[in-house]
Amino acid sequence: MIGDHMVIPAGPSERIELNHKAEDRTIYANGAARAVLWAYGQKAGLYSMVDVLGLTD
Repeated sequence: MIGDHMVIPAGPSERIELNHKAEDRTIYANGAARAVLWAYGQKAGLYSMVDVLGLTD
């Protein structure tokens, strides 16, 4: 498996499992390319993928 990620928020007597399984590295390359195109021309600073994806107000 290329990428296998799991997040498990758990309480004392239950849990929720959220899985992501990548079958191909192309999705990572597409995300990196998108980040590079977004970063070109940005002012120096600290940014996250939230900024790249336009999820900020």
